Amino acid sequence: MKLNTNKELLASLTAKIEGAPVENKTEAILNAMQEYIEASTASIVEQYAQDAVRASADAEFAKSLGLRTLSKEEKAFYSKFGNPVKAALTFDQDDVIPTSIIERTLDSVKKESGLLQYVRIIPAGVKKWISAAATGAAAWGAMTAAVSAELSATITGMTMDVHRLAAYLLVPKGIVALGEAYVDRYFRAILGEALVDGLEAGVIDGNGKVAPIGLSRQIGSVAGDGTHNTKSAVALASFAPEHYGALISTLTNGGKRKVEEVILICNPSDYFTKIFPAASAYVNGSWVESFSFPTKVIQTVNCAAGSPVLALPGLYDLGIQSVTVDVYKETKALDDVDVLIAKTYGNGRAVDDACAIKMSIADLKAFVPSVVVANTIAAPVNTKEVV
Repeated sequence: MKLNTNKELLASLTAKIEGAPVENKTEAILNAMQEYIEASTASIVEQYAQDAVRASADAEFAKSLGLRTLSKEEKAFYSKFGNPVKAALTFDQDDVIPTSIIERTLDSVKKESGLLQYVRIIPAGVKKWISAAATGAAAWGAMTAAVSAELSATITGMTMDVHRLAAYLLVPKGIVALGEAYVDRYFRAILGEALVDGLEAGVIDGNGKVAPIGLSRQIGSVAGDGTHNTKSAVALASFAPEHYGALISTLTNGGKRKVEEVILICNPSDYFTKIFPAASAYVNGSWVESFSFPTKVIQTVNCAAGSPVLALPGLYDLGIQSVTVDVYKETKALDDVDVLIAKTYGNGRAVDDACAIKMSIADLKAFVPSVVVANTIAAPVNTKEVV
């Protein structure tokens, strides 16, 4: 539910701020914020209002909107988005978003995010979970202490040591007026958008101190400031089997884990300047993406440029304990929009360090097709004697 950006409006508001006297600069900025937010959300409110009118006469269209029959708990939560919202939601007592709303939002997040669909998201409210990796630790014979220890080492019980992810949510009062089902549709959409960016950033490079342990960080190596140390970057020269295979072999965890597919997480700029040229081949008159091993490329702005990550799908666990929401009261009240803060509590980590590799692609070479010249066959020599 991205805000609509009006360049003319932005230029007008910028001029007002720049032209305001120094002593009135703060008020000018706050007035500009209000005008921009209200103008930007006006089209969203209008679209929802049109949808509501059509849905009232078209059951199939109403179904396509994803409107739900809300539970008693969900209705009680959304009823607080009324007038005045600040009396219902306060900093003194955060309101916990019902688990059912979180679960549905996370389902949408996994579908919309190229990365999070490969992450194992623990159900909301779970404070301890089991993390396990298939490492081939099995043996015939007596269950000795050594074998038992090896098996148990592949299964880790993790207690939720929660960190907080905060996001600002704008809820137009015009949508609240349409009813709780529309508030639910809008709220889950904007909450999902906020979660995608925050959760992706944590999965990729969370520092482990105030965020999850990212794939690019070492699980068992912690710096003096409490953050987890970054993995050393491994250089990749090309996606040819001899180079790419050597890199992927690390993901097998010393040959204990079968690898059938990998995900390559990268910044869009890295993809188009380095990865795309190195993994493209000209076949039958057109360019196609051609890796020497099954690879799913995931472009995301939440991965820093120059620091792509190669990882195994499904071996990163992300737990969400709860999501709370309250009203942001530090800014000037807006007439048509309530500014809320959603705070997500959770944590995450990969099952082991061998699940992901931080890559260096500075020397990654563009694909150069090899040219094979067929051997020419000389014409047979006529050895018959001419009479």
